[in-house]
Amino acid sequence: MSRHPEDHHHNRVPGWPECGRQNITITTALRLVRMYGDRLPSVAQLRADFEVSRATAFRWRAAFRDAIEQQEAADAG
Repeated sequence: MSRHPEDHHHNRVPGWPECGRQNITITTALRLVRMYGDRLPSVAQLRADFEVSRATAFRWRAAFRDAIEQQEAADAG
């Protein structure tokens, strides 16, 4: 038995991948880069833009900050 109602695809947010069809992690990462470039978004901004929980926004922000720092280190190195 499916965990989702038959019409679950009608409730998806436009532009987000279908569950099981694409890697949502990669899609999310690419959307973050496209939206913010190398500017570190606030937790509030992530929550507003992506409708995620506070904990998720903190995790995303930390990962985004780490990626920016790694790129800066690579550019300087």
